[in-house]
Amino acid sequence: MVLQVKFNDSIMANMMFDSGWHRFKFDLDSAFCSEHPDLIATSSVMNVGVNNSGWTSEFRTKSTQYTLPPKMKIGEMNYTYSCFSVSNLKRIWGPLTVDGIFNIPADDSTHVWELNFEHNYIETHSVNNFVMPKNCFIFPLEKDTSLAFSIQIPIQIQCASGDTLTINRPFVIDTGAAHDICLMYQTPELQFFNKQQDAVWLQFVDRYCRYYTVQATMCDVFQMDSVRIYTYDFPNNVPGYVLGTNFLKRFNVYFDLPNRRIGLQPHKNYQRVVNPLTKRYYVGTRNDSRGLPSIVAKIADYPGNPYQEAGFRLGDMVTSVDTVKLENATREALAYLQDADSITYSIIRDGKPMKITVYFDRSIPQGD
Repeated sequence: MVLQVKFNDSIMANMMFDSGWHRFKFDLDSAFCSEHPDLIATSSVMNVGVNNSGWTSEFRTKSTQYTLPPKMKIGEMNYTYSCFSVSNLKRIWGPLTVDGIFNIPADDSTHVWELNFEHNYIETHSVNNFVMPKNCFIFPLEKDTSLAFSIQIPIQIQCASGDTLTINRPFVIDTGAAHDICLMYQTPELQFFNKQQDAVWLQFVDRYCRYYTVQATMCDVFQMDSVRIYTYDFPNNVPGYVLGTNFLKRFNVYFDLPNRRIGLQPHKNYQRVVNPLTKRYYVGTRNDSRGLPSIVAKIADYPGNPYQEAGFRLGDMVTSVDTVKLENATREALAYLQDADSITYSIIRDGKPMKITVYFDRSIPQGD
């Protein structure tokens, strides 16, 4: 979700709206600030720290926090924050086409923010004359909204196996997450999903996540087809239960913060956000004594995993990939293998060298 924002009445920026981001400050990409040094000309450095995604510690970058943020205008409204930060956001988020990230300001007590997913726009309304649409599901906001927007929603789940589960937990609303419903490693519901046999394993930064396609019913009355439940097996800094964009896009969402409530208005124009670049997860490695990721530490257990079918085992040590030795196996060196029908690995197993060839079915769809 990207909006055009004007800074200091003259500098235009494409800013991503992320309801899971900080509310006391906004973040600008360092390259954008280099192009527009006036943005920090009157500011002073508050502190220098580290910026990273709560989803993984893999990507970290230096972050400089400043006083006196530039004046920020969205549409015809001016918004104020107590500070702002500058960091290499592309180091965390990848090749973004945006110049920064923001959330609803913590001190905004006069507006209702509408995320209209039916027609793809964001609008702010004065709380004095705003009336929540009649066909909204209304949920009170949980706890301190300065840190996160959290609402408790009862959702009944039916899996492809016919197994059912009710999740009635406080969910964080996070438009920065593209997924539907996310369950973190510490949630007890993971035990239920680990028993299901239809997981789709996806590459997730340096690890993996899995999703299950289910039928869901919200508040006993609103039925949703093809909802994806994503599960994460590894520690991170994300709350246990998250509603991402592909869940929220089924509704027009109203952040009525002055009255501490969220409205979800169903509509019939749902379109899923798709990432065609997401790859299937097959195998994971850990570093050897040289610091090279050569030791097989995880093999995804599902029918059709080509590495499992080829006979890879935990503890196998990879020494080369086709003709490329592991110590020379940069992304550029391995790029030509992305579309190969097969890859031959040289490995050491129980002290003995051997070769394993992995064959790929390229007709299996990728992406998420």
